[in-house]
Amino acid sequence: MKNFWNKHIPIILSVKKGYSYFAINVSEENFGKIYYGDEPEFEEAVLVSNSFTSFIEAIQNKSLKKEYLDLF
Repeated sequence: MKNFWNKHIPIILSVKKGYSYFAINVSEENFGKIYYGDEPEFEEAVLVSNSFTSFIEAIQNKSLKKEYLDLF
């Protein structure tokens, strides 16, 4: 668990549909990629975007998956 959180920094937290988050990866191999995780297994995160810029653009354009847009 500690290893996971050493590589992922939460950037958005949501409680709309239970506890969930978006995090940016800071490891060498996945630096800058955006992941989504939720309860109960927060460390079972899925890749959402290959970069912070494309993640923000997807939010603005509403092209992010509906399940993620519903968290805002």
